[in-house]
Amino acid sequence: MDTDQAFADALANHRAGRDAEAERGYRELLAHQSDHADALYLLGRLTAAKGDAVAAAEMMEKSLRLAPGHPERANNLGTLHQGLGDFERAATWFEAAVAADENQIEARFNLATLHQVQGRAAEAEAGYREVIARRPDFAAAYGNLGTLLRLLGRLDEALAFARKAAELNPESAKAQNNLGVILHERYDLMPAFHCFKKATELDPNYADAFNNLGSVFRDEKRFDGAAACYRKAIALDSDHGSAHNNLGSVLQRQGDYPGAEACFAKALAINPTFPPALANLGTMRHRMNRQDEAMALFQRALEIDPGFADAHFNVSEVMLLTGPDLEPGWREHRWRWNKREFRNQWRDFGVPVWDGSDPAGKTIALWGEQGIGEEIMYAGMVSDLVQAGAKVVVECEPRLVPLFERSFEGVEVLARTVEPPAYGGHLDFHIPAGDLGMIYRRNFSEFPERPSYLAPHRARRDAVRARYGGGDTLLVGLSWFSSNPEIGWEKSIDLTDWRPLIEVPGVQFVDLQYGDTREKRAQFEAATGVGILHDDEIDQLADLDAFAAQVAAVDLVVSISNTTVHMAGALGVPCWVLLSEVPLWRWFQERADSPWYRSLRLFRQQGAGSWSEIVGEAAAALRAWVDENK
Repeated sequence: MDTDQAFADALANHRAGRDAEAERGYRELLAHQSDHADALYLLGRLTAAKGDAVAAAEMMEKSLRLAPGHPERANNLGTLHQGLGDFERAATWFEAAVAADENQIEARFNLATLHQVQGRAAEAEAGYREVIARRPDFAAAYGNLGTLLRLLGRLDEALAFARKAAELNPESAKAQNNLGVILHERYDLMPAFHCFKKATELDPNYADAFNNLGSVFRDEKRFDGAAACYRKAIALDSDHGSAHNNLGSVLQRQGDYPGAEACFAKALAINPTFPPALANLGTMRHRMNRQDEAMALFQRALEIDPGFADAHFNVSEVMLLTGPDLEPGWREHRWRWNKREFRNQWRDFGVPVWDGSDPAGKTIALWGEQGIGEEIMYAGMVSDLVQAGAKVVVECEPRLVPLFERSFEGVEVLARTVEPPAYGGHLDFHIPAGDLGMIYRRNFSEFPERPSYLAPHRARRDAVRARYGGGDTLLVGLSWFSSNPEIGWEKSIDLTDWRPLIEVPGVQFVDLQYGDTREKRAQFEAATGVGILHDDEIDQLADLDAFAAQVAAVDLVVSISNTTVHMAGALGVPCWVLLSEVPLWRWFQERADSPWYRSLRLFRQQGAGSWSEIVGEAAAALRAWVDENK
């Protein structure tokens, strides 16, 4: 056989796309000359194309042993071994390619990618940076480095590299999607939205991008839009576990528990070890008051991913709800700062976080977090720090400043502004207000017995009371709605369902509900003939000091769980709270009182859905209260 001619013929067939003829020619040649390196390598490529990667790798490896010094071939063999999961052999051949040609950029990139897959982050980062140094227009290296830095929590650096990747390859849907993921991690929702939207326009079949677009809608509390995007992702890829899980989380927030459970079950059927689906299913069990099942699901998620912040946070909510030992729950509660939606709330004062050591003589910045209700509740621990000898600087939502300044003597109160914090004096430590619980509220015995800790503006309170006819009439403040996007629907009570209570005689009801209530009040009065007094001079959302005066002016507050309750409790105004079957953790379980606020009385729903029983219970209690206070 003329081996040179045989190889030339086989190669011509190969180049012409006549793979069967090329394979037959290579095999006939190798039958006569088994050490023909080129024939071995090219037969290996054909064999790989047919799906037999193991046999292909053997042929290609034998070829490179016979004729080393082919960097492109070594890189291709490394890629084949990587696909087979043999990372050690893959790295050997990528390194061989670079050794044969230091400018073998593809091999350098593939080696960095391999290191990233292996969790060797430092080596992967160095590899990507070397690729970029040698070829500044290598878009994939920028993109992968951006993804790696995002996973390492270095979001600012990640953003710069992802932007460069998108700039170098503006028609890449993947680059746009990856940039959107980093922006989403930073909670830059509108820029993230535009990236995901562009990715879906560049590739209308890109399921991941639709899934990510849905998550922006979800975070914007636009749940119908979120569900539509998740369903689109599922239509494109029925085995997209993340989209099934995310759709379930939206349905759960909308109260469709059967639909949510079906989604979580599908996500777990696709991947039984998917921590987000386990955690979401656990959250649903928690809301259904099946706490043991919830904890088991959260623990399973944490066994798979010990650093999964959402599961730790969920564990904290069950632990704090069920008590009575609160310290473990507070410890888990600190994981909230690793959740994406909390990261933008973190404040950096340039000093260490206070660890609970002796605060005497130290200046500590205590900063509010989450919503107005939480800021008011956690402010109940300001006096603990003061009594321990600390100089306390409270940074709070600007609308709370006058109320807090009046209430906390000797405490400097600052309005929270955009970074950096507005405090110019010396600080020793800072601490988010919620983290004080692990130091000062480790169990129920550590909650102080005190009637109140906030002080209303007395003159404004008296003026409001006089305007409402207080003294001659029993004034009962009423609030019935929560805008909480997670469970507001679950804990709110439609105004018409309050009828048995509002029709109790001898009472003037006062509207304490934030937001525009005109339509609801008008409908109720038309149906019942009973009016609810509304004060146009007070905007509860705009002027919290005026709201505090209004709450302090009434004799009793009756409300669902919302900011009104926190204000009433902190002011020491008697307040009855109607709670859903599984309330927010801060109301704990079974108790008829609240250790946070001694003026509260808790009415608890005994089953999900119906409010008639506890509204009736509250109405009976109100009749007795009116008789006592005539």
